[in-house]
Formats: sequence, C-alpha cells, structure tokens
Amino acid sequence: MAAPTKTLYIRDIHPDCNLDALFSSQRGFVSLRKLPKFAFADFVDEESATESLHKLQGYGASTYGRGLTVDYDKDGGRDGGSKKRRISPSRSPGRDRDRDRERNRDRERERDRERDRFERDRLRGRELERERFRDDARRPPLGTFEGHPLQDALYLQQRNMLQTMPFGGLSFPSIGYPQSVPSFPAAPAAPPSNLRPPDVGGGVPTLYVTNLPKDVTEREMSILFRFMPNFLGVRLITKEGKSPICFVDFVDAASAAVAMHLLQDFRIDLRDDREIHIEYDRGTSKERRRG
Repeated sequence: MAAPTKTLYIRDIHPDCNLDALFSSQRGFVSLRKLPKFAFADFVDEESATESLHKLQGYGASTYGRGLTVDYDKDGGRDGGSKKRRISPSRSPGRDRDRDRERNRDRERERDRERDRFERDRLRGRELERERFRDDARRPPLGTFEGHPLQDALYLQQRNMLQTMPFGGLSFPSIGYPQSVPSFPAAPAAPPSNLRPPDVGGGVPTLYVTNLPKDVTEREMSILFRFMPNFLGVRLITKEGKSPICFVDFVDAASAAVAMHLLQDFRIDLRDDREIHIEYDRGTSKERRRG
C-alpha cells in the first residue's frame, strides 16, 4: 500500500456501482474524478481519506461479485491526483487531433510559401538572363568582354592598322568604340611592312580555323571575329574525341584576308598555350575552281 495521501485511487469498479452517492456520504469528501476504468476521490485531509479507505475497501463484493479496490494515490501527496494515470484535459484525444490538423495546415502553408518563393526566384532568374542577352546585343562588338581576353587597346591597334592598309573599299566600324586609350601609344603613320596582310591572290571569303581549345564555344568565336569588316558568321563543329574546328564567313576574300592576318596565332584562352591557326577554306576553293 502506498503512503497515506489526501487522494484515493479506486479501481475494479462495477458498471452498476454509483460512486458519486457512495463517496459523497463520506466525511471530508471534496470531489470525485471518474475515468473509464478507475477514479480518484479527493478529501480534506489524510485522516478523512484513511477513514474512507477502510470503510469502502471491498465494497460491493457481495452484490456485484467483485468489490472495490481502494488505495492511496501515489502522486496525490504532491498535487492531489495521479500524474501517471490521469489524462489531462490539454492532452485529450480531441485536442490532440485539432493540434495535429493545425500543425498540418501550418506545414501546407509553409510549403505554399516556399513554392511561391521558388517560382519568384525562377522568374527573376529568367528576367535577369533576358537582360544579360539584351546587354550583350547592345554591347559593341569589341571592347572589354566579360571572360574574354580581347581588350580595347587591341581594337585600337587593329583599327589604326586597317585604316592604313591598301584595301580599297574596306571600312571599319567606329561607333560605340573608345576613341583613345591613354596607356596605348598612337599608331604610326604607316604600319611596318611585316604587319601588312599578304596579297589576297586566290583567297576565298571563308576561313578555316583549327588548333582551338577543346571547350571553345560558338559565341566566343563569334565575339572574336565579329569586329572584323564585312563579317557574316561562324560555324563551329565539335565531335567527340576530336579537336573542334570552325568556319568563318565574310562578304569577300579581301575581308577574309584581313581577318586571317590580324588573328593568326591568336590565343583565345590565356590559360592555354595553344594558338589558333587560320587558313582559307580548301573546300570553298575547290568549289570555285570547279565553278
């Protein structure tokens, strides 16, 4: 038997036994808390609880065939009720279900907010990508390109050299380009003889470019050649296990000769030692001879 307390723990209760009437007649009785298979009876003091325990121990054995089992509540001395067996109103099954539903609704709302944030970020990323392409389209063909080795000083050198070359009818764009670079000396009145392009001779308007970096892209090749006069476009061909090759088209053979002379042995990637090799497209030359 547990230590005496002001609360009694009652079990083995017959369904026909009226506990309210039974305990309300006891001295010092305060309240009765009934649960499906047991109950708790609170008294004013331990003396009243002990008196009722002795009176009601085994009550109803002759009537119902099974008497009440009455004992002191083990936790009754601290808070007047059993913490182990008593179900708190805040932990009732109905409240637990409501709490679970509310928790699930919170999770769904959080998932919806996360999905909305992801969609906003995705749309914002697409808009930034469109703005970047629009900026690339408005950017002058040669200048300071992000991630590209070409610089404004190289443009000025090539522009000044082209202005003095004896190619009739060739013009070089100047709108949108820097007109001067303080750190770059002015071009001489006439370029040295070793900087003059070779005679066009039997040249064709298509160039064949080899010895390219393995990770070169068609956009990089277009950036490299599109500042050249009368440039039309590039066609980059990549095959697995083979080095990429590129065909560059111009309006005429004279423009192709200028581009070949200026960009011969140019290094596209500063981290790569290889230099590009440019020559006339032999296939185009053969077609012209057959024509």
